[in-house]
Amino acid sequence: MGLLHQRIGLAPKWYIGIYHKYIVSLLPTLLVHCEHQGESAAAALDTLFKIVTFDTCLAIDSYT
Repeated sequence: MGLLHQRIGLAPKWYIGIYHKYIVSLLPTLLVHCEHQGESAAAALDTLFKIVTFDTCLAIDSYT
């Protein structure tokens, strides 16, 4: 996806910024699903952030 964004001139800051919307939209569902399960919620958040970070790295690598 990063190559496509680069080709159309979309700067990385715009691509990365959308992750905030992804996370914000997923948090309520994640928290409801893991309600009263502190360790499960923490593990789910950790996984979510790992996925987002990994995808961000893949996209940024495409720009260089």
